[in-house]
Amino acid sequence: MMGSAAPPGSGSLATVLASLLAAVGVVLWLLLGAVPLGSTGLGYGLDRVSGFFLLWWLVEQAGRAARGAWRGIPGGMMVFAAMDGMGLLAGLALVALWEEGQRRRAGLAVILTLVALALLGGGSFEAMRDVGGDAALAPVAVAVAVLLGGPLGLYVMTRVLLDLAGALPQSAGETALLLGGLAAGFGGWWAWRGQRLAGVADGLRWMLAGFAAMGAGVAIAGQAIDFVGPAALGTGAVWLAAAVAAVCVPVLELVGSGASAGGLRRARIGGLGGLMACAGLALVPPGPGFAVLWQVLRALQSLPVPPLVGAVAASGACAAAGFAAAAMLRLLRVGFGAAEGTEASALVRATMAGLGGLALGVGVVPGAVIALAGGESEIFYAPAALAAGVAGLGVLTHVLARRLGSGGYRVIVLPPPPPPALPGLATGRALRLGVHWRARARRWAAGLDPLAVPAVAGGVLAGLAGMLLLRAFG
Repeated sequence: MMGSAAPPGSGSLATVLASLLAAVGVVLWLLLGAVPLGSTGLGYGLDRVSGFFLLWWLVEQAGRAARGAWRGIPGGMMVFAAMDGMGLLAGLALVALWEEGQRRRAGLAVILTLVALALLGGGSFEAMRDVGGDAALAPVAVAVAVLLGGPLGLYVMTRVLLDLAGALPQSAGETALLLGGLAAGFGGWWAWRGQRLAGVADGLRWMLAGFAAMGAGVAIAGQAIDFVGPAALGTGAVWLAAAVAAVCVPVLELVGSGASAGGLRRARIGGLGGLMACAGLALVPPGPGFAVLWQVLRALQSLPVPPLVGAVAASGACAAAGFAAAAMLRLLRVGFGAAEGTEASALVRATMAGLGGLALGVGVVPGAVIALAGGESEIFYAPAALAAGVAGLGVLTHVLARRLGSGGYRVIVLPPPPPPALPGLATGRALRLGVHWRARARRWAAGLDPLAVPAVAGGVLAGLAGMLLLRAFG
């Protein structure tokens, strides 16, 4: 069966429950020490790395199954259980066949994975670890992560760069860091410019893959110069990015599944689940997305890298944060108001609520996610206070969105922002908008103000300047 979009209510409860029960089993296995399963002779098995990403992939599949559109589960299981290059490629090929509307992108990812495995010598994972890799692997692995997205793409990148490639030179880490910063910034911009929820979700996947690539680059560069702290922060960013991609992005897809039906009137629990997911994707504290951003910025601060590479990476991270926050604000302002139309199924509402609650948990205790992967985290929050704060923020935003929204889920196709005028010609208009502050505030909330782009650029420059000052005087 091909994965395709389906109207609300056509999801499979059995598939959702099976995915979640399998995820619970993987969690128990990780908590019990993640004893490796399988053997090289069989060609299939699980270790802690593949088990961790399998956990979040199963959570992602539960969100997809609720709307009747999921990736090829047999192919995905083959990818995570493979212990040699042939099994990994076969699983990715099966997944690519199930990608409705994105087969070219998935097929290109399979070809690039074949190139990466060829650079490593092919064969079993143990044989490839003995061969090691070189700096040419970094752009290939980052491209695979961006093309596939989600836990699956991040797993392939992590397996290639941080496991099979061995001790890569520092230049490979700097390349991954540079490309990751560009991908994160572009993904945030794409989500901000997205006219449909599918485009917004694609941009956010690019952004999270970019953050994960930055984390992998920091880990490689830190290991090359024996800096344990930056390496731990970098790998933590990879783990958290996989979790955010699994629990937050599928909620937007569930929201979008009701758009074609002329609207989607949510129950309060479903609406709050969507708000929690949006808060996580906005990269604002204390959401799980902010934990990813914090890990990356902390790693950049503590890792000595060339000034140009550090500047591009920091600029990409700051730009992604600004654009993601603006995209989620526009979505909440326009897409989450009161709506009349088709009632969402109980399965969709329950899945939105469950994923939103899981996103809240990841944001409150991100160290638990990193611990599941066998890493250590320096993030310490006050769980009770943050949980109460996020829940209160979600309720308040829900009430405000219902009062200020216009059409709810029916307002999915958004008008493109007008092109910014020349600075000299926009001065008078800016002064007039400054006087009419209420009209300007409404345009800012909709993301249509001509000063929005300069303001985001100024925020990026301010964040970059702060990073440089911290590195110089911290």
